[in-house]
Amino acid sequence: MKSGVRANTSGVLKMLSDAKKNLKIAPRGVQAGFYKDESVGPNGPTPIHIIAKANEFGVPSKNIPPRPFMRNATVPAQKRGHNIIKARMDDGADLTDALQSAGVAMAEEIRKSIRSNTPPPNAPATIKRKGSTHTLIDTGAMLGAIHWGLINKKAQKE
Repeated sequence: MKSGVRANTSGVLKMLSDAKKNLKIAPRGVQAGFYKDESVGPNGPTPIHIIAKANEFGVPSKNIPPRPFMRNATVPAQKRGHNIIKARMDDGADLTDALQSAGVAMAEEIRKSIRSNTPPPNAPATIKRKGSTHTLIDTGAMLGAIHWGLINKKAQKE
């Protein structure tokens, strides 16, 4: 063609090649919750994930009702995490940085769910023992044990 407009795609091809290389080494996602190897308790250590599971699903034999704080946090945490990843990447952050920001926010959604006083209310004996009507918060151990980690990389504590 003797006259016209030309477009050079070499910049786009380099960008795609760089993105492909970064995706091979980037984490595959992010998660928030409790580590299996973390324990708490004055009467001998109890794995915190066991305490969280007992509160989430209940233990009828011990008169512990289910208080689904994790299930209540799942949708808001996923939505907030997705929005943060998109916003951070739109602002030019790399995938790892965007996932780290999302992990912090997802952990906070779980904390927010615990603080929301998930029903049913505490039994009178429980209120007397702990001096509070607030469900799920006794020593604060569960709040302090929520962490986030990158998937396919060593999990990081906040």
